[in-house]
Amino acid sequence: MTFLTPCAWKRAVGIPPGKENKDSARSVAISRWPSQAGLFARKCDCDRAEAALIAVAGIAKLNAVALAAQ
Repeated sequence: MTFLTPCAWKRAVGIPPGKENKDSARSVAISRWPSQAGLFARKCDCDRAEAALIAVAGIAKLNAVALAAQ
């Protein structure tokens, strides 16, 4: 299990920290996965977008830890 603070995962995926940037997660998710844009199309899909981006940041952190252990 990997723990990420909101500031850490937002920095990892290129979103400025803060609640006012909640809709930015949708924009980043749509640009990252254009073929899945429908999953992030509605304003209420911001939490889904954040969950997907948290997973991306977690994977990146795990990869960095694995590389450092080599």
